[in-house]
Amino acid sequence: GIPYNQSVFVKGATKAQVDSIFRSQIINTEGVEEIISFNSTFDAATRGYSVGFSCRAVTGDTIVLEI
Repeated sequence: GIPYNQSVFVKGATKAQVDSIFRSQIINTEGVEEIISFNSTFDAATRGYSVGFSCRAVTGDTIVLEI
Protein backbone atom coordinates (compact mmCIF):
# COMPACT_ATOMS: atom_id res chain seq x y z
CA GLY A 1 0.00 0.00 0.00
CA ILE A 2 0.84 3.65 -0.02
CA PRO A 3 3.20 4.57 2.87
CA TYR A 4 1.09 7.57 3.92
CA ASN A 5 2.53 8.10 7.40
CA GLN A 6 6.12 7.39 6.40
CA SER A 7 6.36 9.26 3.08
CA VAL A 8 3.23 11.23 2.17
CA PHE A 9 2.03 12.94 5.37
CA VAL A 10 5.50 14.14 6.34
CA LYS A 11 6.82 17.66 6.51
CA GLY A 12 8.66 18.62 3.35
CA ALA A 13 7.20 15.96 1.07
CA THR A 14 7.03 17.45 -2.43
CA LYS A 15 4.37 16.90 -5.05
CA ALA A 16 6.97 15.19 -7.25
CA GLN A 17 7.86 12.75 -4.46
CA VAL A 18 4.23 11.93 -3.75
CA ASP A 19 3.53 11.53 -7.48
CA SER A 20 6.42 9.10 -7.70
CA ILE A 21 5.06 7.05 -4.80
CA PHE A 22 1.62 6.79 -6.40
CA ARG A 23 3.01 6.00 -9.88
CA SER A 24 5.21 3.28 -8.42
CA GLN A 25 2.31 1.73 -6.52
CA ILE A 26 0.08 1.79 -9.62
CA ILE A 27 2.60 0.22 -11.99
CA ASN A 28 3.62 -2.40 -9.41
CA THR A 29 0.03 -3.48 -8.85
CA GLU A 30 -0.54 -7.02 -10.08
CA GLY A 31 -2.37 -6.99 -13.39
CA VAL A 32 -1.38 -3.46 -14.42
CA GLU A 33 0.51 -3.35 -17.70
CA GLU A 34 1.03 0.40 -18.17
CA ILE A 35 -0.02 3.84 -16.97
CA ILE A 36 -1.85 5.64 -19.78
CA SER A 37 -2.35 8.99 -18.04
CA PHE A 38 -1.59 10.49 -14.65
CA ASN A 39 -2.69 13.88 -13.31
CA SER A 40 -2.37 15.25 -9.81
CA THR A 41 -2.91 18.48 -7.93
CA PHE A 42 -1.52 19.74 -4.66
CA ASP A 43 -2.92 22.66 -2.67
CA ALA A 44 -0.22 23.85 -0.28
CA ALA A 45 -2.65 25.98 1.72
CA THR A 46 -4.93 23.06 2.60
CA ARG A 47 -2.28 20.34 2.11
CA GLY A 48 -4.78 18.62 -0.16
CA TYR A 49 -3.60 16.19 -2.81
CA SER A 50 -5.71 14.51 -5.45
CA VAL A 51 -4.76 12.15 -8.23
CA GLY A 52 -6.50 10.78 -11.29
CA PHE A 53 -5.10 8.17 -13.62
CA SER A 54 -5.90 5.62 -16.23
CA CYS A 55 -4.01 2.42 -16.78
CA ARG A 56 -4.17 -0.63 -18.98
CA ALA A 57 -4.60 -4.02 -17.39
CA VAL A 58 -2.93 -7.15 -18.74
CA THR A 59 -6.40 -8.18 -19.91
CA GLY A 60 -6.49 -5.14 -22.19
CA ASP A 61 -9.12 -3.34 -20.12
CA THR A 62 -8.65 0.36 -19.31
CA ILE A 63 -9.08 1.31 -15.68
CA VAL A 64 -9.83 4.94 -14.75
CA LEU A 65 -9.69 6.16 -11.14
CA GLU A 66 -9.74 9.46 -9.27
CA ILE A 67 -8.64 9.63 -5.68
